[in-house]
Amino acid sequence: LENLLSYCKNAGTSNLELMGNDLEGCLGIPESPQQRLMAEARAAAEKAGQPIQGRIQLGPEAQAEMAKYQETLKAWRANMDWDKVAEVRKRFNDLGIDIHIVKTSPGANSSDEDIDYAFKLAKAMGAQAVTTEMTMESAQRVAPFAEKHNMLLALHNHMQYSTDEWREGPDKVLAISPSIMLNFDQGHYFGSTGNHPVDFIKKYHDRILSMHMKDKTGP
Repeated sequence: LENLLSYCKNAGTSNLELMGNDLEGCLGIPESPQQRLMAEARAAAEKAGQPIQGRIQLGPEAQAEMAKYQETLKAWRANMDWDKVAEVRKRFNDLGIDIHIVKTSPGANSSDEDIDYAFKLAKAMGAQAVTTEMTMESAQRVAPFAEKHNMLLALHNHMQYSTDEWREGPDKVLAISPSIMLNFDQGHYFGSTGNHPVDFIKKYHDRILSMHMKDKTGP
């Protein structure tokens, strides 16, 4: 938290899209064993002379440890100390920094409890929206919860607009609910399509809640 506050203060930031893992880190989330377990599995494979291709597969004991952690995480979120959330928000607000969006990334396979938690956490931080990666399935799953909490779901893009499904634009996904907005990444858009982002912005300006801006070469 101290690093986040320092970075934002030094940069003159007054409005922030806050990553959910960083926020939960400030709130004392139980440490995940995943990195340690993956490293142990990789070391064991190398010691046994086994070729490593793609993602390392965890053994039964490691999978059981991860399952136990997921239960611990679920309980931690269910018993969130909301006073502590208010304290973290106040630390930002006291520096003149508002939290605009929290990226908790609820998706098509998220449980009702996880999606409700995502919006409740974002609202407690004063955010307008939760953001997640743009898919039709995630939009259909999560939008009703945005409406329920009287908040917005901001969909973020990477390479989607270069695919057949999204080449014509986001009209179909925006039609699902007025709660759906765009967290438009103009760098990824141009980098994957070669199309000028200003044309997109002009067309969808009333549905763009936030933008990521960066220099980018073409496809």
